[in-house]
This record gives sequence, C-alpha cells and structure tokens, in this order.
Amino acid sequence: MAETIGEWNDGFLMELQSAGYTAETIVLAELTPQIQIAWADGAVSRRERDVIVESAAHRRVPPQSLASLQLARWMERRPSEDFFRISREVIGRMLRRLPAHLQPNVRRSLLREFGDVAAASGGLLGWRNVSTEEQQVIDSIASELDPGDPPRAESNHTRPSAPAVSAGKRIRG
Repeated sequence: MAETIGEWNDGFLMELQSAGYTAETIVLAELTPQIQIAWADGAVSRRERDVIVESAAHRRVPPQSLASLQLARWMERRPSEDFFRISREVIGRMLRRLPAHLQPNVRRSLLREFGDVAAASGGLLGWRNVSTEEQQVIDSIASELDPGDPPRAESNHTRPSAPAVSAGKRIRG
C-alpha cells in the first residue's frame, strides 16, 4: 500500500488499514469522492454507478478484482464520513507529491470526474442536473483539494440543456 500511494508514515498507513484499505483496494482512493457525490442525495443511481465504474476502468481496475468488488460494495452501502475523510487525505497527499506544474491539471481532471458523476443522474428535462446536495459535496471536496484556487467541477457528459457546474453557484444554460 505504501508504494502505491508513495506514503511511508506508519501512523497514516495504519489509519488507512483501519478505514478498510488494503494493498489491493488503495487504488480506489481517487474514486471515493465520486462515491461520496453519488451518495449525496441518498442513493447511487444506475447512471452514477456506470460513470464510477468507467472511471475505475480508466484507472485499470480489473473487473472481478478485489478492488472492483470493494468498489461495488461502497456503491451498495454508503461508507462512513470518516472513511471519506481519510480517502480525501490520501488524494491530497498524492497531489502534493506531484510536481507543482502538474497539480492543477490533475485537480481539474478530478473535478471534471466529480461533475460527471453529479450530472449522471440528470433531472427532469435537463433541469437541476446536479442536486443541491451533490453540489455542496463537490464544493466541499474541491475546496479541500485546493483551498487557494476557486474550484470548478465540469462534466464531460454534458447535454445542451445541462447546467454548468462550478463551486459556489449554478449556472443555468
């Protein structure tokens, strides 16, 4: 697990293990904000699940692997707030280890994925594609990942009538 995330602090590694991470499942840490966003309105929809599974495949998480099975469990039963907190800490530590010139691009990529999950469930005729609860979670996670930069979550899967998502406000299109 330490090699995968580049973290050698024994106390932090023990905290990850206490949260349920293993050497096989730590690769999922980057996906946990997407899971938290999907759960924001009380349930993970089929479309949200599909977007998250697509993100896992993009990260080369093999189907039927221990990591894939754990991901499915997290989408069936909401993990605890403490689990989401430690997962965001992993992401933050991994981001800080990147060269400074790469960090903004990786953050933007993550935020785009957050927007994809939030927009996945859609709304009635394109209205309220992103629920208030999902937007609050996006804003919170985004500010945690980069407190000095105004966060923006943009979706790759936008429809012409879909609102753009940005932290702190909704833009109706």
